[in-house]
Amino acid sequence: MDTSLRSPRSTPMAGTATPVGHRRAGRRFRRHHCRRRGQAGGRHLLAPGARIVTVVTGAGIRFVDLPGRRAADPLRGVETSSSLRIVELERTAGRTAHRHPLSEEVIYIEAGRGRVWLDGEWHPVAPGDTVHVPAGSAHATVPDEGADMRLVCFFPHPDLFANNEDTDITVT
Repeated sequence: MDTSLRSPRSTPMAGTATPVGHRRAGRRFRRHHCRRRGQAGGRHLLAPGARIVTVVTGAGIRFVDLPGRRAADPLRGVETSSSLRIVELERTAGRTAHRHPLSEEVIYIEAGRGRVWLDGEWHPVAPGDTVHVPAGSAHATVPDEGADMRLVCFFPHPDLFANNEDTDITVT
């Protein structure tokens, strides 16, 4: 449990917040009005110096249709030093490899089976597997025949678009 979060309530803290000064029982707290992205929210109290927690609910995630895949950026608009992408892949005739020049990538296979092509080598993957992709390495994920995949991709870099380069390499 993160001990930097201090709340006199037992309800989960979520969403973005705007602080307003408040005193309670002789101790100074900041009152935060919270809202979950995609839902109505509530209030909670934080001790001075505590961090704001943002929770993006499943209902708040919006996917964009792209060729051969759907992608969502749940942290878009949240001030953070990292980024996260959820990708749903369908089996297609070929995928174009890409690279991330500014950071490594960690891929968690949430659902489906397939293979990851990483700098010319194939690696089989299944639900629960994690793949580390070094910065600048060309890679692509390809679902097995007749399978779809769902990936959770983490980048220790805040800008997904500046950190993505397509290659001219097609993998099947």
